[in-house]
Amino acid sequence: MEFNLKDAKPEDRGGTKNVPGKGVDEIKDPYFFPLGTGGVDFLALKAHLDSIQWKGFLVVELDTSPWRPPIESARMSADYLRNTMKILL
Repeated sequence: MEFNLKDAKPEDRGGTKNVPGKGVDEIKDPYFFPLGTGGVDFLALKAHLDSIQWKGFLVVELDTSPWRPPIESARMSADYLRNTMKILL
């Protein structure tokens, strides 16, 4: 089993029904961000998964990187996983 991890706009913390649809330019108005820079509470998610002794894969998705090269967004997400979530890569 796997979970896909994406971070979304900080103002959408807790969820939204306003996920951008077709025709939205996510380079000009991004909705997804490197892990730890948006509004998703990944530490709570990890705490829950740990509490149920979940074993599986966590897949990080990066949709856009309008302010930095994609490799930098990937590095930021990897650093967040290692340093904040304490997940070995």
